[in-house]
Amino acid sequence: MMIAAIPIIMFLLDSVSMFQGFTDDIGLDTLVPDLTIARQKAITKYMRTEMIFFGVGAVIVAVLFPFRMLVSIWRGINKNTV
Repeated sequence: MMIAAIPIIMFLLDSVSMFQGFTDDIGLDTLVPDLTIARQKAITKYMRTEMIFFGVGAVIVAVLFPFRMLVSIWRGINKNTV
């Protein structure tokens, strides 16, 4: 599981980058063409903020996950020594 964290981190970084590229090149307004302009701006701002927030959060958690797992394994091995 700890070795699998490296490709997962790369995948998450690539996904956040692809989302940024999509918003820069195409724009999020293409996803909600039926709404009024004011509503489109509000929804696209919300979508962009949420995707960036959860994307960066996922990358941070994926980086911290192997260290937390290592601590958990260490505590399981040394259960009765402390």
